[in-house]
Amino acid sequence: MRERAAIGAIRTIHTVEVMYRSQYRKYATSLPQLGPPTRGPSSAAAADLMEITLARGEKGGYRFNLKPDGDGYVITAEPVTFGVTGLRSFYSDQNMVIRQNFGPEPATANSREMK
Repeated sequence: MRERAAIGAIRTIHTVEVMYRSQYRKYATSLPQLGPPTRGPSSAAAADLMEITLARGEKGGYRFNLKPDGDGYVITAEPVTFGVTGLRSFYSDQNMVIRQNFGPEPATANSREMK
């Protein structure tokens, strides 16, 4: 069940990246840029497009990371405790294809595509 939630979170990040790019003409390079501001109005530094828990990078037993990759971005999701909070890690980028790895090693661009 946690893995399904992690996949949903990756899809959420994709959705808000599209919204962010529409507003700021570039992709966000970190999760906090997509979350709410600590104070004041939203901006490119904190666009208020997703909830704070995911913007902090950990939710539902998974650790999420967002980083720039050329003109795009890469999302990774790994179980906080492999074998307890999840058995798969995930990788995705601006092409929105989600890749998975069964095992403790992180998923990469070469991992098997999730169907």
